[in-house]
Amino acid sequence: MGRFRYYVGFCLGEGAVIASGLGFNGLDTTGRPRWDRALHVRIVAIETAQTFKNALDNWNIGVARWLKLYVYARVATVLGGGFLAVLATNLMGAFWHGFYPGYYVSFVLGSFCTETARLCRRKLRPRVLGSPLAKTAYDIAGWALCVAFMAFGSVPFAILQLDRALYVWKQLCFFAPVAIVVAIPVLLALPTPRTSDGGRVSGSARSKSHTE
Repeated sequence: MGRFRYYVGFCLGEGAVIASGLGFNGLDTTGRPRWDRALHVRIVAIETAQTFKNALDNWNIGVARWLKLYVYARVATVLGGGFLAVLATNLMGAFWHGFYPGYYVSFVLGSFCTETARLCRRKLRPRVLGSPLAKTAYDIAGWALCVAFMAFGSVPFAILQLDRALYVWKQLCFFAPVAIVVAIPVLLALPTPRTSDGGRVSGSARSKSHTE
C-alpha cells in the first residue's frame, strides 16, 4: 500500500500538466487526442508486472527515460550492457533522490533483483514456453515474486534510516537478499536452453534499457 501515496502524487502532477494544455501529445491512430506527454506512472502495469524490469519501466517514467538515455547509454559503452551498467545507473538514480542511505540500499537491491529476473528469463522461461500450463504457472510465480520483492525493497526507500530498515528486514528474515544469493549461482550454473535452430537463447537485450 505504500506505493499508493506516490501514485497520488504522480497522478496529481499529470493532471496539472493536462489541465494546463501542456500534456497534449498529438493524436493516436484513431484520431483521438493523447494527453500523455507528461506521463509519470502506469499503475496497472506496475501492479501486474511479472518482472522487476516491467515494474520499473512504468514507474517515474520521465526520470527512468532520462537515466536510460543519459546515464545507462553512456555507461554501457564503457562497462558493457550488463549488471555493472545497471548498478551504476541505479546508483545515479539513488543520488538523484538524495543522500539518505535507504535510497542506496533500495536501488542496489533493485539492481540484483533485475539481474536475477534477467537470468530467470534467459534460463527458465524458454523451458516453459512449450506448455500453456507451465507458462501460466511461471507468469503467476513471476508476478507474486515481483510483488513480494518490490514490497521488501521499498522498505529502506520509505524509511530512509538504515538501522530501522534493517530491523524491518530482519523481521522478514532477509528473504529477498537470501533468495538472490541462492538463485544467482544456481541460474548461472544452469545450461542455457537451445533454440529450434540449435543456437542458444540469448540474454535480454541489455542495451535496450538500464533496468533490464
